Amino acid sequence: MTADVPSVAIAKDGTIYLNTQQVNLIRLIDEINRTAPKAAVYVRADRRATWASVSQVIAALNSAKIPIRIVTK
Repeated sequence: MTADVPSVAIAKDGTIYLNTQQVNLIRLIDEINRTAPKAAVYVRADRRATWASVSQVIAALNSAKIPIRIVTK
């Protein structure tokens, strides 16, 4: 991934980060649209994050029609 590609990380406690900035789920879509409109977003989750946390982020991105790329190890 390069620095200009949006990257969403979900920490084990459910905290969401856009690149290195902590954001809440409501602000996530606004920030992506503001900083990188029409870009695909890479999503990475800590393996200890709950599926509920991960699925909420994926659902929000899908609802906003933002392309998603899942990052795995």
